[in-house]
Amino acid sequence: MPRNLAICFRYRSAYSLAEHHAVIAESIAGRDDQIHGFSDFEKVLDHFVHARWMRTKKGEESILKAKENVTYVRVLETVIPNAEKAYHRLCSITHPSADSIEYFYESHLDGNLDRNRGFRLSATNDQAAISEFLSAYPSTLPDALMMSCNPPLLILRVLHKFGTHPKLSALNRFDFSSIKTWPAIERLLK
Repeated sequence: MPRNLAICFRYRSAYSLAEHHAVIAESIAGRDDQIHGFSDFEKVLDHFVHARWMRTKKGEESILKAKENVTYVRVLETVIPNAEKAYHRLCSITHPSADSIEYFYESHLDGNLDRNRGFRLSATNDQAAISEFLSAYPSTLPDALMMSCNPPLLILRVLHKFGTHPKLSALNRFDFSSIKTWPAIERLLK
């Protein structure tokens, strides 16, 4: 598997399915009764589908144990610059903390104002906060959206090749050439 495809399980899924599509298709069609093992792919799939938070003994590894969220975010760092920093910033905003409420008030504690005006509710700070985030991380959200949408599209496209899954005609109109991993997957499907 090309190194750049190893960054995300969902991209790996499309690639792995494409890589083995001929064998899988023959087996589904009943023309191949051999047992084929795809253990590396299965381990990743098992983790993706079944992983959950659990306690384990120190040093003990389990494919079913979910990792810390930031561990998964770090995997994206190779294709989404500043993914981890943006993740931490968004966490500080969305989890209870001073950062999560600072958008709702204006502070007037400079000592020159009367005591009754220390904090004032402000329902209009959102735009400035959003603009500040987008300025600090200009490509992070569009890249994250791409990383969220493209893998399922690629997986659906690969599944069409098996001939047993429902065909989605809308996929025929989608230009896959703009997805960097598509040429490698397309070669595997021929």
